[in-house]
Amino acid sequence: MSDRRSHAALVLRLAAIAICANACGGPSPAGPATSRGSVAVTEVSSGCQSALSVGVVQVRAGCQIDERVSGQTAMLQHACGDGLASVAFADAVFEGTVRARELDVATETVFEFSDGCTWRTKQRIHGSLATGALAYRYEEQPDPGQRGCAVGCVADAQVTVR
Repeated sequence: MSDRRSHAALVLRLAAIAICANACGGPSPAGPATSRGSVAVTEVSSGCQSALSVGVVQVRAGCQIDERVSGQTAMLQHACGDGLASVAFADAVFEGTVRARELDVATETVFEFSDGCTWRTKQRIHGSLATGALAYRYEEQPDPGQRGCAVGCVADAQVTVR
């Protein structure tokens, strides 16, 4: 539920920026693509945007995970310098920051598993926007105080900035 609210809030913020840019005589929402290091970045009135492509998420045999990004591409909205960052995949919004061209965004999910336990995940994308090489990390654990829960899983994937 909070993922949907975060995504809706991001969409509303971007729409407001686009409306203001057009109505206020400001720059158009999407400007020309520029190069920042070896990565193409498009400057927008609210900052910059870059396409993120996630590879196949690698997980050990026997793990069933609640990941939201495998094989997907999404637009990262981020400050051109230091500041906030957000990327919306099909059904998950990752939020965080950019500091010294280092991206760190994350999302959390909660789900009920067949072991009868409630589980929480943290999914994180981080790394250098300057080089375009990022990493995705998935970690999960059952809520504290439950018994008979399965063993948690971790998973990883490479992420590239295009």
